[in-house]
Amino acid sequence: MARANFSRPPGQTSEFVDLPAGRIHVAKTGKGTPVFMLHGWPEFSAVWNPLSHHVHGQFCLIAPDMLGFGHSTMPSGPRDDLGADGQADIVIGLLDHFEIPAAHFVAHDSGAYVLQSLAKRHPSRIRRLLFFNCPTPGVGNRWIENGHFNHIWYTSFHQFPWVADLVG
Repeated sequence: MARANFSRPPGQTSEFVDLPAGRIHVAKTGKGTPVFMLHGWPEFSAVWNPLSHHVHGQFCLIAPDMLGFGHSTMPSGPRDDLGADGQADIVIGLLDHFEIPAAHFVAHDSGAYVLQSLAKRHPSRIRRLLFFNCPTPGVGNRWIENGHFNHIWYTSFHQFPWVADLVG
């Protein structure tokens, strides 16, 4: 099986966009129809590089590091605006910054949760969307019932303050 190529695709640019919530890093590849790529947790924009190597000729792939991830602002302390709605507002800010009235979206994991919020609150800004491995609102405590915790242990593990030093 071939390994994924996480190197920067040819022509990929990197820029920072200052928004009220913080400074957001954005990787852009290609020209054409804009497609926003929202990463999951604990990923960042480079997770989309293997795909960018293959489709950058047909689309303009826009992969932000969500607030608190990758090269974007790392908030200090708890903030009320870091949930799906707050991250969706950041995506709207990026659409406005790049003067894109509506775009296609692909999202994974927690990025899909952000995209669900964006779709509910700003449906006119979405042309098409695809999300996968996504959390579903309303699951509640069912995830921690017997038999489920072994599948999601890493989410609790990454909450410990010493994990960044251990893993990073």
